[in-house]
Amino acid sequence: MKALVAGLSVVSVALIVAVAVCAHSRADGNPKFQIDIQAGAQGGPKFTVMNLSGKTVSSCVLEISIASEGKGQSRIVWDAALQGERPLEQGASISENLFHVVGAPLPDKVEVIAGIWSDGEPFGQSDWVKIILANHAARVSSYEQEISFLQRGLDKNWTREQFLAGLSSMPNPGIFSAIRSTLEANQSLNNKPELLQRVIHTLLESLNQKLELIRQAKSPKNVSSVP
Repeated sequence: MKALVAGLSVVSVALIVAVAVCAHSRADGNPKFQIDIQAGAQGGPKFTVMNLSGKTVSSCVLEISIASEGKGQSRIVWDAALQGERPLEQGASISENLFHVVGAPLPDKVEVIAGIWSDGEPFGQSDWVKIILANHAARVSSYEQEISFLQRGLDKNWTREQFLAGLSSMPNPGIFSAIRSTLEANQSLNNKPELLQRVIHTLLESLNQKLELIRQAKSPKNVSSVP
């Protein structure tokens, strides 16, 4: 079976291409990005996306392909709110690994096919804008469930064992994996209720901060109108 890898012995050449995707109604908001594919980068092939648009990008979808094949091989969703990063301002850039299949040609084309500006306006393919919004909704739901669970345990003054027992009865255990891992790795919390409360408060603070980042990200009013 062919395996995905991030590195391959290739000639150290940087391929630079300016990519412009779907027109936008405002002149200063036309999606325009410079893509720098670094085939011989240290640690494996990478690519950099620089925002040359007149607006800040809060999230976008990157399509990776081999130009001669004429179709996208894979897609990456970059989302500042979900990844805890700063929105992509004009002149700023992000860098990602360029994964590919052993023995296959290295992808030589990266396009920004959709996204959302920081003011909430969408651009590009509406199906992918909807996926970005669905990701937001799913993460909000996950954080809200985790916060509710932790707060309930604090209000009832649960012990570490009671927190773990409560987690075992939750319908969506995957959502709470980070909380479970933290509690399971600290058995000493059984005999240190004050320390347990500090740990729970720390978890709550982190979750609330992440939730607030998503809520602050503006969303399109009408995704169906995206070209």
